[in-house]
Amino acid sequence: MRIYTACGLKFLPLPLEWVWFPKEDKSISAAAVTDRQAKFIYQTALLRPILFAHPLLSLPKAKKISLERQVLLGRKVEELVERLSGSEQGRLLQVANLIAEGLTQDTHQNVDSALHQAMSLA
Repeated sequence: MRIYTACGLKFLPLPLEWVWFPKEDKSISAAAVTDRQAKFIYQTALLRPILFAHPLLSLPKAKKISLERQVLLGRKVEELVERLSGSEQGRLLQVANLIAEGLTQDTHQNVDSALHQAMSLA
């Protein structure tokens, strides 16, 4: 996780541009209202930009990312999840936090753990 955070800080002008969701993928959100599989795909697709932003949002104020940038990044995450109901937003952000907090140096373990956590969205 330190490498990821250091990388995010190294390329500080880019994170706000990287936290986005393609417009064509947003059409899935309409189907996700009634189709359980589409909802799962939509929510797991939202995890990528949320997990990218997570380490930058959880940095202490003393780090090299300004509070203003953290607020802008937080708003981007809010925009990503605004199509979900309040309980779905909370559950998705909780899953993202569990994934981020459980990261280790073992990539295979990280993938297995992330998949296990993401399955709770189904």
